[in-house]
Amino acid sequence: MRISDHAPKKIKAIQTWGMGPDRKWADIPYHYLIAPDGIIYEGRDVYTAGETNTEYDPTGQLLICCMGNFNKQKVPRSQLDALIRLIAWCSPEYKISLDLLATHRDYSTQTLCPGKRLYRKFKTGFIKRKVMQIIKKVKRQQI
Repeated sequence: MRISDHAPKKIKAIQTWGMGPDRKWADIPYHYLIAPDGIIYEGRDVYTAGETNTEYDPTGQLLICCMGNFNKQKVPRSQLDALIRLIAWCSPEYKISLDLLATHRDYSTQTLCPGKRLYRKFKTGFIKRKVMQIIKKVKRQQI
């Protein structure tokens, strides 16, 4: 069975958990989810505030979930590439400044999400640099 075959089941489980009696959220908590093989799934409507199981209010934020445990596993290249492409598309599409690029753990003391291996890619500026390269390339092609 391919990784992508597991993703819809995992996403449905996340949705069921979030909409369950303990949380009663309107839908899956994320706007986008990225499977380990790089397939991007749409979650809740981007104009509806996401949800977290922590102390902060994510209103006005676009929530992207990379599926996996990045404290224990490496970030698959296909997933990382998909994340970078998605951010590069979302930033101009929704007028989100890359200066606001952050992770769940940057807003919450109650989580280690997105895990040390993915968090490192944000903190070193790797993801932001790659996103900026894509955005600049697209702008040059439009001229």
